[in-house]
Amino acid sequence: MSFKFACFALLSLSLTCFLGKSYESTIPATDTGTYAYLGLDTTGHGVLPKLPMSKTSEGGHWGDSGYREMPFTFPYLSGVTQRIFGPSAWSARLLSGLFSVTCVMLTVLLGNLYYSPLHGFFAGLILLMTREFVGDGINSHLDNVMSVWILLAFIAVQLRKYAWAGVFSGVGLWFKSPVAFLLLPTWFLKCLVRREYSLLPKVIAVSVVALATGSLIWIATGGLGGWDLVSDYWVKQVWGTAVGGRGEAQARNPFLFLQILRSFYMPWSLFLIWGIFDRFQKKKMREDAFLMPGLAALILIVIVSLMKFKYGHYFMPAFPFLSIMAAIPLAQFSERFREKIYAGFFATVLVLTGFLLCTPISLSPESFPAFKRFAAYIQSYGSCADQVLYVAGAHPYGGFEDYQQLIRFYTGRQALEASCAQASARANQASVKWVLLEYSDRERCLTREVRARFPKTILFGNQVLLSAEIPATSELDLTPLLRELRAATDCHAAPLPRDRYSAYD
Repeated sequence: MSFKFACFALLSLSLTCFLGKSYESTIPATDTGTYAYLGLDTTGHGVLPKLPMSKTSEGGHWGDSGYREMPFTFPYLSGVTQRIFGPSAWSARLLSGLFSVTCVMLTVLLGNLYYSPLHGFFAGLILLMTREFVGDGINSHLDNVMSVWILLAFIAVQLRKYAWAGVFSGVGLWFKSPVAFLLLPTWFLKCLVRREYSLLPKVIAVSVVALATGSLIWIATGGLGGWDLVSDYWVKQVWGTAVGGRGEAQARNPFLFLQILRSFYMPWSLFLIWGIFDRFQKKKMREDAFLMPGLAALILIVIVSLMKFKYGHYFMPAFPFLSIMAAIPLAQFSERFREKIYAGFFATVLVLTGFLLCTPISLSPESFPAFKRFAAYIQSYGSCADQVLYVAGAHPYGGFEDYQQLIRFYTGRQALEASCAQASARANQASVKWVLLEYSDRERCLTREVRARFPKTILFGNQVLLSAEIPATSELDLTPLLRELRAATDCHAAPLPRDRYSAYD
């Protein structure tokens, strides 16, 4: 019973970390902004997803060229979620947060199956205390989402539900990349190391099920949006990332994983080394409980390290397995105190979550403080046909790509970019009704005639929004809106209804 209470407390703490007060800030201009906008756009045309998904840059491309289409599963589900609960920072983060919480609890389950309930508890706690893992979930990177299906596949094998192991691995491909098939090489190598050759036919059968299940998302993609999207993904996204470098002239740091351990996995990396040493010292390194998570982490780390183009979050599916190994010394040392540990953790988490949720402490800092105010004005005046001109400069919160994703999500407006030298010419376009730039660049980059066309100035720090839409004598009270800025859903070339914020009153 104490273990169940501890798991409940861990679940509560996980929900607090990933979703607590996430409504208080706008979405960050990371993958969260991309998937939030794509979700609304992809689900705005009926039940079937609209493919190809909209592009986020002015040139109409993802990154350097072409579609580089991702699996549409997560954006589509995120869009459905936002439409059910209303598009906002909370609903845009909801799906990624829930998948991350599930990842923590599945790590507990897998550690329990390999070792003991106490071991699983510590493994889940270590994963939740990993900074990179929490940041991954908050920012809607898809690695935590994919890790859920990887863990389910490993759990299915441990429970000898081999058909389900193949299905879970295949469904993982629906969300991101072939890394979802991590079980297959891990299980194959484990059979070779332990000379369990009689299991190899099962490995092959599970691989066939995984490939068949995974291919369904690309059959659907080809049927809905054209087979060029399928080719584009595998050539530019998968092959280009791993081998071609996606336009990168030089390979990224092959020792990036060691930097992540040093920066985000201390002191757990010390327990990880201790756990590995313990298994070797006791000659238990060939046991499934150590061999399966160890090989899984090693295979993924080696593959990603050799890739020419990579980010730190690409390593994230390895961390549930690393946490299981790092929990070995903690579980061994704490076995005699397990009931006290469960009870103490349960009481501590109840107090901590209550304190965090009931006090003014922010759990979701605002990434772009000026933007929340600016977007509220852009939403409330003019029409969706308006365009927002971004003048490049020393913006403290990011560049054009950062602002652009948020502008499109929260206002429905198209964002344009211009250098200081181009600003006046582009601002004179009839469709441009808003200009976002540094206040110190206002006179330097815009002529007097252009400034006269945008008489209303909204200042926040050194960021300024110039408007041609806000009447000089009348201004809406946007105080209620600023408490939780919602997105403008299905924005068309018509004025937005003024009563859409009545729920805040």
